[in-house]
Amino acid sequence: MFAREGRRARLAFQIALAVGALLVLGLLVDAALLIGNVRLGQAALDEAARAAAQAVERVEAGGTTTLELRLVDADGRPSAYTLAQATLDRAGAARVTLSEVFSDGGQVFVRGVVSSPVFLLRLAGLNELTLTLVASAELGGETLTRP
Repeated sequence: MFAREGRRARLAFQIALAVGALLVLGLLVDAALLIGNVRLGQAALDEAARAAAQAVERVEAGGTTTLELRLVDADGRPSAYTLAQATLDRAGAARVTLSEVFSDGGQVFVRGVVSSPVFLLRLAGLNELTLTLVASAELGGETLTRP
């Protein structure tokens, strides 16, 4: 009788161990997908920020020249948003959605949402994870900075 209970306990332990291993493996796959999509999304947004930084207008007022970000397409000159979106389209960044392009006067900031599919977390009713990323570049320059 004790041998039968011992076998059942071992079998239950082995099943629990196998289920636990599958859960850990599933979480590792989801984490790897998320990390990969975030890295690709950040690289795409970095390039979009560099492109958007080229949409500048030199404004002279009171003997001072300042750079202002062009926010509207005008006279055949694309806006910062248009340049950023075109860069994302060329990069094939299907999982990156551009949400905002703005400037603080010295830098242009590009904010986007990156989505990543999940496998194991679908069991919990979650089809994808989304993260908001930001990239920045100096207006009219080539230097890339991250906020």
